[in-house]
Amino acid sequence: MILLFFSNFPRIYGEVYGIPYNEFNVLRSLPFFFVGVIFGMNYKSLKVPRYLRKHWFILALCLIPLMYPDLTMITSDAKQKMWLSYEVLLVMSCVFFCVVFLVPNNNILLVNRFGDFVGKISYSLYLLHMPIIMQVNKLDLSVGLKLTLSFSLSVLAAYISFHFFEKPIAKKIRGMSSNNSNQRVKQGCVYAKGV
Repeated sequence: MILLFFSNFPRIYGEVYGIPYNEFNVLRSLPFFFVGVIFGMNYKSLKVPRYLRKHWFILALCLIPLMYPDLTMITSDAKQKMWLSYEVLLVMSCVFFCVVFLVPNNNILLVNRFGDFVGKISYSLYLLHMPIIMQVNKLDLSVGLKLTLSFSLSVLAAYISFHFFEKPIAKKIRGMSSNNSNQRVKQGCVYAKGV
């Protein structure tokens, strides 16, 4: 997968009966997903020595704004599509590794209400941020204002989605799951009494 990314494999896109597919270059973002899967698979098994776990690794988060196309010093053909750039893949992988593996679990910048809030809305934020960024980019505003507006609207939309969709649906699914397990327990008790 990483080799395909570095070899700039074809960006497949088109339409099926007038419906566009791979409009956001989903296939090109697979290496980011793959890196996340590798880190996730090794999260519990990888034991980082205690002397390497330092709070200052949180500063790696400061690299993220530098990846914004109008701020980055990277000059490549993927400048306007930053997630297609291998430099961004490497930097974001390093940032993710530092935050997940090298920052101690009791870091005050990560363990707080805001961090918990972002964790709760993260899936909605992941799904909704790109369409919002695309709409904000159509506005005639400065880069800094676009960045601020995109971030604010993405967080607001993610919160609304989490509060009115994700949370109620998750509660309903958990309720159905617990009802099924309760029924299985009752059936098991009836079977045990019958034997």
